[in-house]
Amino acid sequence: MEGYHLVELCNQESPEVEKVHSKMQMLEKNTREKIMKIEQVLVNINSMTETTNSRLNTLEMDNVELKKDMEA
Repeated sequence: MEGYHLVELCNQESPEVEKVHSKMQMLEKNTREKIMKIEQVLVNINSMTETTNSRLNTLEMDNVELKKDMEA
């Protein structure tokens, strides 16, 4: 008789467990999507940083040439 109550209890908790499992899956999906968005932002920032560094190097080289021209 005690085994029957355990099975009945498990059956009553099953919808609760399913709700928790479903909510957990949704949270995991949302977390993965947020991580993908953050990774894309990081890729974009890295690209902008590389572009900025390249432009800075060009400006520095131009500055060196201008200083040479002024000294001549």
